[in-house]
Amino acid sequence: MENIIKHSSEPAPSTGESLLNTGYWLALFLFIVPSVAHFFVVLVGLALVPADAQSTQGVTLDKSPVYWAVSAAVAAAMLYPLLKFPLRTSGFATTSKRLGFTTIRTKPLLLSLLATCVYLAIETLVITIAGIEEPAFVVELAAQMDSVTNILMLFLATVIIAPVVEETIFRGVAFYRLKHTRLGVSGAIIVPSVIFALVHLQYEQLSVFVLLFLSAIMLGVIRHVTNNLWYCIWVHMLMNLVVFSELVTSI
Repeated sequence: MENIIKHSSEPAPSTGESLLNTGYWLALFLFIVPSVAHFFVVLVGLALVPADAQSTQGVTLDKSPVYWAVSAAVAAAMLYPLLKFPLRTSGFATTSKRLGFTTIRTKPLLLSLLATCVYLAIETLVITIAGIEEPAFVVELAAQMDSVTNILMLFLATVIIAPVVEETIFRGVAFYRLKHTRLGVSGAIIVPSVIFALVHLQYEQLSVFVLLFLSAIMLGVIRHVTNNLWYCIWVHMLMNLVVFSELVTSI
């Protein structure tokens, strides 16, 4: 309570300052932390690979689904202790509250998932009518599903870890910080959505960026209406699960 009272009495930073500082935190969470985690995991992996096998395995070690999943888990473990700093808190309870980790209730959860199903149906229709080709990144991802282990690791990385981490960053940290500026709720929804679409550079196609932006807008609206980050995470998991299922069935 003391932290909340103290925070509310502090003068609000300017909109430009808030955007800049939020951008710094997003850069740290989205690029620096994952890069450090990935580099660490690859080094450990190379150390564990026999020397006579490194010439054939070492080159592609960082592209293995196993290492994607492990490095994603390590990055998540590195990320969460840092969340209190951009949220300007010291206690776990206050940090969780500002992120939006509150009690899950059945009705809003089901409504959020239902809205997602409607969105996915519309998205599929648009993709079919517009003739949008499957991104090369997705094709490469499908090619990695050549064993049960790789499938399980990709499931862990894309359906479990990625939604939790990305929603915590975009609809948690960024949403909270921008909502309490002159940008208000609209800015807290739109700005993270733009960045969310742009950081998925692996998809390359403009049409896919637009669809990613619209899905992020939906997630932002869910975050605002429900004031609960858990629903955003479940929705994000559902969307990634649909794509993952399509990849598995196409093998």
